[in-house]
Amino acid sequence: MTIEYISGGVELLDEIGPLWEKLKAHHARLSPPFRDTILRRTFARRRDGLLRKAAPGKLRVDLARSAPDGRLVGYVVSTIDTDQRGEVDSIFVEEDQRGTGVGRVLMERTLAWLDQEGAQARHLEVRVGNEGVFEFYRRFGFEPATIRMDQTRQSKT
Repeated sequence: MTIEYISGGVELLDEIGPLWEKLKAHHARLSPPFRDTILRRTFARRRDGLLRKAAPGKLRVDLARSAPDGRLVGYVVSTIDTDQRGEVDSIFVEEDQRGTGVGRVLMERTLAWLDQEGAQARHLEVRVGNEGVFEFYRRFGFEPATIRMDQTRQSKT
């Protein structure tokens, strides 16, 4: 299968909505303590958050489409804030395309953009339960740095 890659900015954000919903469901399955919180999130809210974050800085969207039928099979969204900190905000590849190089190409494209735009630092977040992606991110020089803990219910201490 031939894959076509397209790059752009905020004008491409709405296209990732259906795949973002699949990513959300994936995270909900992998992170039971936060399942309900994850499932309550909406793409509209995520989109608005990315737009607010990118307003003072920069935002890039890379899409991967199947050339024969135009089906969107993957995406990555990255931002650079006003302090020149780059973030890989969201990445997803359809299950049937994992292991084919689509994710690698998306990461290479977004990291090249971060270089081109002068990002001084780079980070990404991995949802608890999704630690299986660590090896993928290590190929690009990312390592776990911190663990943030969120309270899932009211403490009775």
